[in-house]
Amino acid sequence: MNTKGLFSTSALAVAAVAIMLATVAATSSPSIPYIIHGKVFYRNGTVCNGSMVNITNMNNSNEWTAKTNASCNYYQLMLANGTDLNASEVLQFYVTSPDGEQSKVLSHVVTETEVNNGGLFNYNITLEAPPGTPFIIYGWVHYNNGNGTPCNGSSVNITNMNTSMHWQAETNATSNYFQLILDTTNVSAGNVLVFNVSDGTQFNTTNHTVTQSEINNGGLF
Repeated sequence: MNTKGLFSTSALAVAAVAIMLATVAATSSPSIPYIIHGKVFYRNGTVCNGSMVNITNMNNSNEWTAKTNASCNYYQLMLANGTDLNASEVLQFYVTSPDGEQSKVLSHVVTETEVNNGGLFNYNITLEAPPGTPFIIYGWVHYNNGNGTPCNGSSVNITNMNTSMHWQAETNATSNYFQLILDTTNVSAGNVLVFNVSDGTQFNTTNHTVTQSEINNGGLF
């Protein structure tokens, strides 16, 4: 009997089974949940039942509508870390009251701590009554080094040269995303916006003329 041959065949069989089991285990491994929940309130602090809560991942353009209820101001959305989002990505919340009279747009950068803890909890939102049609400006800041390296936590200042109004966009130290929420009382078609962006040592100044199409679409994206 050739024991060497039998031993070799047995080893191959064991190896094949091990690979098959490893493959099955990897395939059946569940995604880590990332749960977002909180409550929505009207501008005066009273509960806003049955609100509409839409959430967009600004990095991959995925969009979701959170679960709400007509008799409660609570909302919840269950996502999957690594599939729907990752740490450092930006979530934009667009929340409206049932009658559409009050709304709120805000952004949130996903943190590693939230991912480890399983989500963004008790993220309460208070609505506003905007005086005009929203005009949202957002984008990402990169270094001009040929590689497009993200510039996190930059300072983004925007001036309307036609009205001399000046604003500082919202930024975050862990992301290169910036956002500024205005409305049509602040900006009109034909206005020139000057962007002054800096990381403290490097800077860039860019002019942009607002178009009617941007006004109609609700912003500069």
